[in-house]
Amino acid sequence: MGPPQLQQIPICCREVRDGNGGDRHNALIGLVDQMLSLSAQQIMLKPTELPELQSQIEAVDQQLNQIVCELYGLTKAEIEMVLEDV
Repeated sequence: MGPPQLQQIPICCREVRDGNGGDRHNALIGLVDQMLSLSAQQIMLKPTELPELQSQIEAVDQQLNQIVCELYGLTKAEIEMVLEDV
């Protein structure tokens, strides 16, 4: 892979602050930190505690997906296509 291929990767460079004064960047960083923490907890939990943790991980994952889709300005149809492949 060289520079021509790297230039084709769709890297989002939009402003991360939304018009409502919220800070998507901080929200994104917070959610990633939360996901890392939840993932690390998996190895320390009893099997009976895993379903609740998995629910928390899925909720954080959905929030991350929503922010990333907003940053890229995806339409509902595009979001459905992307999430279909996941």
